[in-house]
Amino acid sequence: MERIVTLTTRLGIITDSRRVALRGANLNGVSDELEPSEQANIQPPADPPPPNPQDLINPAAEAQTAATPEVSAQAQPAPDSRRHGLRQSLGIHNADEKAMEARYAEWAEYATRPDADLSQVPGYLAAASAAANLKPKRADEIRVQAMRAFLAPLLEDNAITEEEDDWSNRVMGALGVDSDWLSTNMLPETVEVMTARANTGRLEPRDEHELIAKGGEEVYLEVVASLTKEVTVKEFKAGYAGVSYKISKNMRVNTGGTRGRMVPVGTEIQVEDVGIMSITNQRVVFMGSKKTQEFLYTKLVGINMFEEGLTLGVSNRQASSSFQVDHPQLVAATVNSAASRSQGS
Repeated sequence: MERIVTLTTRLGIITDSRRVALRGANLNGVSDELEPSEQANIQPPADPPPPNPQDLINPAAEAQTAATPEVSAQAQPAPDSRRHGLRQSLGIHNADEKAMEARYAEWAEYATRPDADLSQVPGYLAAASAAANLKPKRADEIRVQAMRAFLAPLLEDNAITEEEDDWSNRVMGALGVDSDWLSTNMLPETVEVMTARANTGRLEPRDEHELIAKGGEEVYLEVVASLTKEVTVKEFKAGYAGVSYKISKNMRVNTGGTRGRMVPVGTEIQVEDVGIMSITNQRVVFMGSKKTQEFLYTKLVGINMFEEGLTLGVSNRQASSSFQVDHPQLVAATVNSAASRSQGS
């Protein structure tokens, strides 16, 4: 107990059962009064964090430079032995690694709270990761779990506001991830976020695209699409016509023959062409290997989504065109938002 009281007094730590406020440090340096193992073991606060978000300890820097007292006065150890010496100086064992992994998860979850002081998160995540000897794959799993729990309530209404989008970007920054990481590790959630943005009319132009755009044309989305057509399925229905004669007790002679015809028994969807569908601020363009189709928003009369794709209808074409695409909700939302924007609604 004396050790705890002394450490608390030296660092100016205000504690209750779950809250720790750190003072006397800065973003670029580490307090000499706090051991690296103690830095990594700091719990995220249960209550809103204290003011002074700049006064925090950066345990990552300490973890990178810490060395055992025995080797600090001697020659610098070889690279392979430095990590072993660091772990000895921290007194970290396998049981401690599990505890530090749990602490890493706690800080990842803390970052997703509305009252979180996000400036504290990167340093403590780095310290807990180093103390836990956390593999990148396991760190990604923990961050995925935290991000999924964070995004679920935001996407319940299939829309995301600018404020919510800004918040999610700040959370991702604190967790050390970006949009590329999100699309690699959380593709379904990435699609949901893009769909939610489109539902609120927020479309971002792509820098690179397959379509040769017209002057002033912006390309919002490009996907692989299959142009399909509905084909009637028929089968042969046969019947017998003729006369049968009995010529003996056990023998009959049949005259006539088998006749039949093809009758429709249903329909099926067949792929007619495969290509790229580009959605812009002026039109939807399908560029296939056999044909190209253009759907100007000024002539668009209908968008119908089905389980595997969508159907587009325009006034200058008698038949509608159906396409199979991945993520039809995202494609339909983007087309609807782009068409509404082009018509000023």
